[in-house]
Parts: sequence; C-alpha cells; structure tokens
Amino acid sequence: MKNLLTLFLSICIVLFVASISLAQETDQRLMLEAGIGYGSQIEALGFQGGALYQINEQFRVSADGIYYLTGEDSNGVEFNWLEFNTNGHYLFANRESMDFYLLSGLNFTSLFSDSANIRLPGGDTTDTVYVGLNIGTGAEYSLGAVNAYLEGKYALSSANQLVLIGGLRIPLAR
Repeated sequence: MKNLLTLFLSICIVLFVASISLAQETDQRLMLEAGIGYGSQIEALGFQGGALYQINEQFRVSADGIYYLTGEDSNGVEFNWLEFNTNGHYLFANRESMDFYLLSGLNFTSLFSDSANIRLPGGDTTDTVYVGLNIGTGAEYSLGAVNAYLEGKYALSSANQLVLIGGLRIPLAR
C-alpha cells in the first residue's frame, strides 16, 4: 500500500512541475486531475485520477477513476472498491478566481476480494458491477498554473455512496 501511495504522489509531483513549465502556453481546455476522497459506504479514503475537457464557458466533461483503500464487510472480510465515473459539469457561477458547478453523470462501481465468502450490499458477490447516476456539485479555485477543486457527489445505485473529493487539476498544452 505504501508503494501505491508513493507512486501516486510521485506522479502528482511530476505533473505539477510539468504544468508549471507549460502554464504560459495552455488554453486550459484539457486538464488532468488527481485527488483524495472519502466514500461513505465503504468508509475509506480513495485516490482519484482522471481528465477533464472544457467544451465551452459553461459546459465540460470529465472521466475519472477512484480506488478506495481496503474495507471490510459485516463479517470482517476485506474487500476493495473501484469506481469509474463519466460526468458533465455545468458551470453556473464565476467569482474572481473561483468557479462553481453542478455535475451529473454515470457511475460504475466494482468490488473485489481475495475471499470467496464475502457478501456485499444486497447480498451480491464480487462479480457484480453497480451502475448508477452521479449527482453533485463542486468548486474550483485557480492557483495560477494549477486549479484546486472540492467536489461532493452522490452515486445513486445499489451501492449508494456519498463521495467527497479534493485535489488538483493540471492544464495541458495543446
């Protein structure tokens, strides 16, 4: 687990340094994002990585994945939780260097374990992929070469979960 965290932090540092050197040349239409979040159903921290594309001044689309640290079922059996999201953002307010947005999209959640005895929400096995709808809101603050963001969303599915995420968005050059 320490190796995964070290790799994640190393990638974030490299992307941050690269974005600073490219900051003068970017139109900020395509951004990479990296964050740390918390999932209410699994009750664990997760690491997020993804990309965001600005369509116009009010709309953008994003795709990301979140890997949550190990959780336990009601019998104490360990399992992992992985989710993929595709979201649309509607930017409804801009205050100085701060943008506020609503989001909605699709959520695909998969749970997996080394144990065959695990029982998940609803009695499902680890072969189940939950498909749901994301609904949420977020705020993004410009720090110059990068943007910091906070996002809250609720995944409506059989694996209902509130997710709170904070991280950085790094613009890429054309």
